[in-house]
Amino acid sequence: MPPTTFAQLPRELRDMIWSAAAAIQYQSIANSKSHACTAAACQNGSLAERLRQAFIGYENISPDSERQRLRLYVHDSHRTGRLHLGKNEFQILVNYLPIATACSEARSHAIEYCLSQVEFPELWYNTTEEPGYVGDEIREPISLQPTTIILAKSDFEDRPGQFNSAEHLVDVVKHVFGSKIHRIIMNLVFRSYNTFAQMYWPYTENYAELLELRNINRVVIEDQNHGQDCVFMESGTRRTVHVPEYLKHCREPNRTKLEQLAYHLQKHQEILEAAREKLPQLENIKLELTSHCWDKIFTSFYVTSKSGGMCVSWPDYQFGMEHTFEDLGGPEWWGKTGTTAVN
Repeated sequence: MPPTTFAQLPRELRDMIWSAAAAIQYQSIANSKSHACTAAACQNGSLAERLRQAFIGYENISPDSERQRLRLYVHDSHRTGRLHLGKNEFQILVNYLPIATACSEARSHAIEYCLSQVEFPELWYNTTEEPGYVGDEIREPISLQPTTIILAKSDFEDRPGQFNSAEHLVDVVKHVFGSKIHRIIMNLVFRSYNTFAQMYWPYTENYAELLELRNINRVVIEDQNHGQDCVFMESGTRRTVHVPEYLKHCREPNRTKLEQLAYHLQKHQEILEAAREKLPQLENIKLELTSHCWDKIFTSFYVTSKSGGMCVSWPDYQFGMEHTFEDLGGPEWWGKTGTTAVN
């Protein structure tokens, strides 16, 4: 009787072997990267450092090290609507496991194990097209369709992408990841003088309407279903927020803190409204904003979609730095950019 080959083993047994091999190989690589690398290739912001952190686990990195997620680059071909896949650092991570190159069956187990160990990569969108830089066109959503995605943007990158609108952002997300998204995390890194339009997308209103958008109307929450600490913004309006009684006539610093939150909520509301049909399962948006001034200052909050609007828990809202609502150039600047200026 001829010996049994590996391919002839029952599928259940092969799955057990591949799964065990993936775990052993992953841990072996993690052990080899447990010590911080001091070489230039491992500096903050490098692929080597992002891979090292992913392997050892973010909970195990040094307190002095900044947490850095893996990245997935997507390039817009001159804003033609054709998206191209750039560097996928998650696939690079998978390729470190020897079994990932054995066969498609083994690779699927390597991918599955890596997904259980690391967060899905951040999406970095840009509109740069350089020879040899743009990959295959994305015709269908990637096969690994996550329910939580991270959108990253930094003013410190050489080619930071800019979405045209909330609708544009939703279209890109659906094109790349499919329509099963439940949660979007926005990881933004900007300088202290950057505006909301630069962090999110340009405003389409004329300058007079922009001035009106800055006026935030505060009313006390009457619907107890929102919770006593909820800051609630209604659907269909970008200027009225429902606040707890203790914030109705708040003074500094809570006044600025509340106004900045309202400006962010206007943008997040645009996302939720644009996603209503294209991303019907989207329920949450989390902001992670790092503002650079004399130091790195962090802003964070978590938006939950509710009937009739969206809610942020005031005690859980971490406010870092104030950013201007629109460009400081005023009406003349807006007129030069093609937006109607009001005399």
